[in-house]
Amino acid sequence: ALLIGNGSQGINPDFILVRYAKQCCIAVEDAEEIVDICHDEAQKWWSRSTTADGCLMEELQDDFYAVIGDDPRSIARLEAEAKKDSVNTEACVFKCKTSGPAVTSRRCIAADDKTYTLSCNVSPILSFRHGRNMVLNGIDDPRVTLV
Repeated sequence: ALLIGNGSQGINPDFILVRYAKQCCIAVEDAEEIVDICHDEAQKWWSRSTTADGCLMEELQDDFYAVIGDDPRSIARLEAEAKKDSVNTEACVFKCKTSGPAVTSRRCIAADDKTYTLSCNVSPILSFRHGRNMVLNGIDDPRVTLV
């Protein structure tokens, strides 16, 4: 799809069937409300997950491969540790700027030259893939607390 707002291009709009776009899209007014709700919930989650000075809560640091900010040494150290994790073989590092997760929507332009909202996204967010030496089941996935 031709993505709006991020500068990258994909499929020519003439190849996106209007019927399919209409069937799969999120209505504009719903998408705006979903983005607002996601923003509020992401901010609440972020305030529960960080200290007043912007650091990740200690228990989250103990349980997850996570770094706030962009210090290359911290990121490299955690990436090396995650790569050696023999329990969570999908382990990777949660990297977030100090302001918390961003809420965005993904849109495309279809053959009728109208814009359709495809998804509403919160990113980055902690998930089972960031678990330190553990495999989390669905209910223990940190994303569940955001939903």
